[in-house]
Amino acid sequence: MPKPKRSVPTRGRRRVSWRTASLGLAVLLALSGLAASGVLGPQHAEASSLLSSTRPKVEAFDDSVSVTVGVAFTVRRPGTIVAVRFYKGKGNTGTHQGGVFDASGELVARATFRSETATGWQYAALDRPVAAKAGTRFTAAVLMPRGRYSVDENFSWPTDNPDLGAGGGTYRYARALELPDQSYAGNNYWVDVNFRPAVPASAPAGPTASTTVPSARPEAAVPPGSCVGEPGRPGGKDPWGGCWPGPQNTGYPHGLAGDTRRPVTLTAYTGPQQIRSCGVVIDSKIVTGDLLIQAGNGAKTKDKPCVVIRNSLVRGVIYSEEGGYGPTVVSDTEVAPKGLSWWENVGRTNIFVTRVNSHGSQGVIKCEQNCEAVDSWVHGMQLGGAYHYNAFGSNGMASGRFVIRHNWASCGDWSSGDGRTAQDAGCSAAIGFYGDFDPNRNISIERNYLVSSFSKGNKISTDRNRQSGYCLNPGYYPGKPFPRATDVKVVDNVFGRGDSGRCGVFGPTNSLNKKGDTTTGNTWSGNRYEDGTPIARPEE
Repeated sequence: MPKPKRSVPTRGRRRVSWRTASLGLAVLLALSGLAASGVLGPQHAEASSLLSSTRPKVEAFDDSVSVTVGVAFTVRRPGTIVAVRFYKGKGNTGTHQGGVFDASGELVARATFRSETATGWQYAALDRPVAAKAGTRFTAAVLMPRGRYSVDENFSWPTDNPDLGAGGGTYRYARALELPDQSYAGNNYWVDVNFRPAVPASAPAGPTASTTVPSARPEAAVPPGSCVGEPGRPGGKDPWGGCWPGPQNTGYPHGLAGDTRRPVTLTAYTGPQQIRSCGVVIDSKIVTGDLLIQAGNGAKTKDKPCVVIRNSLVRGVIYSEEGGYGPTVVSDTEVAPKGLSWWENVGRTNIFVTRVNSHGSQGVIKCEQNCEAVDSWVHGMQLGGAYHYNAFGSNGMASGRFVIRHNWASCGDWSSGDGRTAQDAGCSAAIGFYGDFDPNRNISIERNYLVSSFSKGNKISTDRNRQSGYCLNPGYYPGKPFPRATDVKVVDNVFGRGDSGRCGVFGPTNSLNKKGDTTTGNTWSGNRYEDGTPIARPEE
């Protein structure tokens, strides 16, 4: 199979000079300690947990970076996991999302924490109880969007719990809830579950190590369609009366607060992963591995699809290389490859994407011929290799049009690093076009949120040269085989300021065209920073 085409960083004074950077993961100072068995109201009577309701030694660690923290544990006898909880210290703010991952790393249940107290133990029921057999392993996790997690180092886990056995604290730096699969120095993150055994344990003769947990506060209802994210965050309000793409409105629907879609139950996909004939529909499935589209029906519109993927979790890439393949229509799907793939997460010909949550690996939704990406969320890529990252982009448009409308595009909020990072690896742009193989033409970039420069406190890489020089590279690029961009429409986009205050390290956008060139057919209007400051048309 031929090498994929990859984007490259900016050149000359506009080029980001990538340099090696220490991953510095040891600074994590991990987390440990969890809650006890207890009564959580009549509906969760006699639910047990991992530890007693003690307080952590450090209630709010001085780390403001978004991180998922958790605990790995084993179920010792049959029962049901019904809730997730965590200890909250001062300054641990933002919307907390929780969940339970199974031993394969799949997210099997979610929870949203509402009506939280200022400090202390917080509780949230899972959107679907998780039935568990004796001997099965899980990881409970909570996203701390502004860090400030609780932590005990070198924690001594209790061994006398008849229902659950703790395997240790885990973490993963990410801006969304992801499997926390790293650990450090035996620490504990003060994340817990509530578990109802199928058969009540015999009452012990003497006192036990567990204590009673106060009843949970009633949760305030979040109306369907509400924006659950904070301003300038995924899932928060956009300027047009809707919500930016985020956890509650992208990926497969699973009953998160604010989601208007009907939740689905995922089952394992057993069909072909090299799809060589049209008519394949993948609906409400977990796909383990890459989906390679190698069939086409001659159509070029999404209303006549060859392959449909919807309401699913794909633990690999979705890749269609040849112009005659597709159309491939992907909607309401999470794309999260395991490891760092050679291919883009979603691409690259005759593909139409709506409400997709793409993260991990290269992250990018990429186009070469005839594509559309709408209402989707691209974030949390894996830094590694010699890759030059974009959330959306192309190395030239051979034919057709690429529409990028109302998406959340971030680059540099690394979810992990693979330890094989080359000197020039890093972000080229949140949205980037480079005339390497074909001209940049027929591109619409409308009403998107773009942000980069996450270098402050980023535990994967603190080097600003791993971040985007500019959040947008709209296609004009002297020195490329195809340096000129034509019929590029850039309208009503919002640029987050990021750590640099300018979105990218140097500014919000590279040049749209050479100064004074009025023959390109390019459009620039209504683009501004998140605080409303307008951004003038960039010309070189």
